[in-house]
Amino acid sequence: MPILKPIPRGMRLRVRAGMSIFTSPALAAAVSDAGALGSLGAWNRPADQLRRELAEIRDLTERPFAVNHVVPDLD
Repeated sequence: MPILKPIPRGMRLRVRAGMSIFTSPALAAAVSDAGALGSLGAWNRPADQLRRELAEIRDLTERPFAVNHVVPDLD
């Protein structure tokens, strides 16, 4: 279960958005380690691959990171 924490008041947040399948665990971890918020794009990734890649990010960094989900148009 992920641990969600509020962003402290006054904290400046830099985000590097995930770009679909063009991100990797290594890139997301490196961005987080550099002081920004690394992001892994989840679109078009099978669930088992996404689980493995999220575990890999957790192994690579102790810093926060994001997962960029796409919500399809539900018309």
